[in-house]
Amino acid sequence: MTISTTTVEASLQTALDATTGATEAKELLLLGKAAESITTVGSSLTSILTTHGDVLYRNATGPARLAAGASGQVLKSGGAGANPVWGAASGVDNFELAGNMTANQIAQIDSTGKIEPITQSAAITASLMTNTPYPAGQSNQTGHACHAAVDPSNTNRFAVVMGGDARVIVGLVAADGSVSWGSDLQAGYAAGAGGHHDLVWDPVNDGVLWHRAGYSGSGITRWSVSGTTMTQLGTFSTSTGYNWGMLSLHPTVSGRFIITNRASNEIKYCNLDSNTSFTTLSTTAIGADTANSHIGEFFPDDGSKILLLYGQNGGSKARVADVNADNSLTLGTEVVMGDAGTSYFRAKGFAWEPNGDSTTGYRFGLLVNGLTGASAHDRADFIVGSVTSSGSGTVAVGTAFNWSETTVGGNTALSLESLEYISNIAFSPFNKTSVVIGTNFIGACTLDGLEITAPTTLVSKTISGNGVSLANGSYPMLVNLGATGKYLSLMEGTGGAILNQHAKAPVSSLSVDKVMGFVTATGSTGDTKAVQYSGQLGGFSGLTIGAKHYVQQDATVTSTKVASSVFVGIAVNATTIQVRI
Repeated sequence: MTISTTTVEASLQTALDATTGATEAKELLLLGKAAESITTVGSSLTSILTTHGDVLYRNATGPARLAAGASGQVLKSGGAGANPVWGAASGVDNFELAGNMTANQIAQIDSTGKIEPITQSAAITASLMTNTPYPAGQSNQTGHACHAAVDPSNTNRFAVVMGGDARVIVGLVAADGSVSWGSDLQAGYAAGAGGHHDLVWDPVNDGVLWHRAGYSGSGITRWSVSGTTMTQLGTFSTSTGYNWGMLSLHPTVSGRFIITNRASNEIKYCNLDSNTSFTTLSTTAIGADTANSHIGEFFPDDGSKILLLYGQNGGSKARVADVNADNSLTLGTEVVMGDAGTSYFRAKGFAWEPNGDSTTGYRFGLLVNGLTGASAHDRADFIVGSVTSSGSGTVAVGTAFNWSETTVGGNTALSLESLEYISNIAFSPFNKTSVVIGTNFIGACTLDGLEITAPTTLVSKTISGNGVSLANGSYPMLVNLGATGKYLSLMEGTGGAILNQHAKAPVSSLSVDKVMGFVTATGSTGDTKAVQYSGQLGGFSGLTIGAKHYVQQDATVTSTKVASSVFVGIAVNATTIQVRI
């Protein structure tokens, strides 16, 4: 039988009641059995849908009404076998997890497009650790210069030299901060009364220690070190007569070194020929006043340039020397340090900042007299500068301040003896904002670039139970023990050795630009999980109702707002957040 669709359509239009939607069953028989159910539903639509905005759905038994939801809500499926509901609009996307995560944990996107949790390193508080006294042979070396150096191939190992008879000893730091000592040995050249030393571990040849004695002694001794045991490799004279004894080793070329000579106002660029001899490759006049000390240090990263610090008419000066292909040195432009204008220059301490970069600016610290006031042997002024390797090299310096008159907690920093040159400056390896100085107390200065703020609290006042003062020896030596954040404090005389820790704030991976939302369910690395970035999310506890909430550096969500926190939503109740990311 052929059915005309035109006839069926016309008959339906005629039979349908425009008001009630009812029709006669006989008119729908042409459509078969399915038409009977339409007739049944049609006859009850007005009784089910009673209000404008109602939605018809099928519940467990038949057609049912879902009343209109609130403005802005969306229809949410409950899945198979469940009724739909109105709810807040929620933004949810699926992501692969780059690490294990728990439900309601804040998620950040990583460089691969995966989601990872926020991590935070542990904080380190400035503190004193255990201490170990010097061996008996190292005591009673009062009135003489001391120097310390950390082995770059093993930052738990250090060496100390002190006294006019130039005794050298190696110490090893244990995990608990205690120090084990080797035997103290006398170098081949003594420094003489009131002498000066420089002690340097070889940056190229592991376990080799260099010591230079200045003043009336004038030579270099080299040692091979195993554990804390020293074996003398050889000694050789570097000059005769009166000189100050600076030594610096090239950071990448084996056997290359520079020495300075106070009496002749020179810097020599040298090459080690054997354990007992060397060759002077070039000699350059520094321009310093011969009555004063001076410092020559290779740039620590590549050794292509040398930093020179010295006194001259017009004030204390800094300049860079280029190391040329023919081994000659070319001196750069002088920069005046401080405002005293005196040529008097007696260096008290020098240190490079760890993890520096001479491309962007490698910082250094200098403790010396005569930068901020009248010349005096025992005065100590502190200044921070930086060097760059671009072009012929440049030097920039901050504002010097008088360390000798700094008072912290009722303690005024003591001046340093006229011939005192020690390791007493330790930059923080964790940040660019602190440097520790030691004289009769140990204090941490705050840095803003090259500008210094004097400390307000003491890091330490005693070593091995002894107050640090001129009466019981010299001054505390400070050296960084690598990137662990520890530094070593040593005191000559009746003191000992202690380990300190630089303060380190916790470091978080939280980034406002990378926060994606909350992971809604616990998952493991490699799982795909939903991340919600808007709408209501429950499962929290202790929320402040009606308050804005923020994810903190440690990944917790609280109502506390700080500069580093990121806004994530508003608490609807104590367990639910209206997420806004």
